[in-house]
Amino acid sequence: IVSVRADGSYYINLGKQPEQAIALSDIGTKVAAVIRRQPETPVLVWGDKNVPYGEVVTLMSVLQAAGAPSVGLVTDNPPVK
Repeated sequence: IVSVRADGSYYINLGKQPEQAIALSDIGTKVAAVIRRQPETPVLVWGDKNVPYGEVVTLMSVLQAAGAPSVGLVTDNPPVK
């Protein structure tokens, strides 16, 4: 799960520090590495309700460019507090 918070910060639920913000430019690199090892890994996006839709679309584009076979949207509460 990759999340974008209302303040524009990004987080990726991967590894030992899921609550550490990550630059958008680094998300594609990390996701691409996972997809190379496990091509069928599901990739999901959670966006705060106050995040402009365009930012969510940009994030989804980065994930698709990284090789994510599909990108879904999470509709529940945020994965990281």
